[in-house]
Amino acid sequence: MRRSWALWLGLSVNLWAAGGAVPFVPTVRGDFALDGFPGFYTSPARTTVPGFALSAVYGAGDVDEFAYAGYGVVDAGPLCLAVFSAFHGLDSLYRQSYSELQASLPVRMFVLGAAYGLSMEWLPGAEKWARHRYKAGATLLWRDFSLGGMANGFTDELVDVRGGVHWVPQGAFSFFLEADRHSVWLGNGIRFRYGEAHFRYGFPDFSVSLLFSARWEGWFAGMMAGSGGVPVLGAFSGKRLAK
Repeated sequence: MRRSWALWLGLSVNLWAAGGAVPFVPTVRGDFALDGFPGFYTSPARTTVPGFALSAVYGAGDVDEFAYAGYGVVDAGPLCLAVFSAFHGLDSLYRQSYSELQASLPVRMFVLGAAYGLSMEWLPGAEKWARHRYKAGATLLWRDFSLGGMANGFTDELVDVRGGVHWVPQGAFSFFLEADRHSVWLGNGIRFRYGEAHFRYGFPDFSVSLLFSARWEGWFAGMMAGSGGVPVLGAFSGKRLAK
């Protein structure tokens, strides 16, 4: 038992979860997916299952980028609370610690959500500063479809508006279309008995991201890769908890 826990923990601290924790990492399953762990881009209006995960990611651009993060989702009465905290480094030039708390509430056919994020940023050996970020989102549920919208941004920047529609039928396949003022993303997923695979494509600046995961008795682990902008590579591990 001790060896199993030590192996899982050793893998987890070097793995990447499905939601992008920092700006240079895409959310392969879609920013408006109802399920999954929270991320930098994800809408807070979600109905995800409680659980936890640890992660890390590496970006192989002109300079090295990396991030480590922890995630958690719990139920608090009718509310679903999700939190994650990430440490992001850009070579030896820049460091960022970002933490975000998301809360969602189902109201009939809708899910309403809000989030607050605190970013602590610094240049090693030099300047330090703090930034505040807010999110507000709503998702309409209809049959196998979910239609979501979100406004988000740091207080010192313009508000970013995103929207998306997801189709998740009872079969093996799922699809989504998401967009903001600058880009459009298409995605699809394939579910297996003991795992799933997801693909995400971005336009007009073409990018592609892939995610593969396996699951067993609530535990899950997998790998992801992305190209376009900063190429990224990583994997993830965690556990889903039954409601």
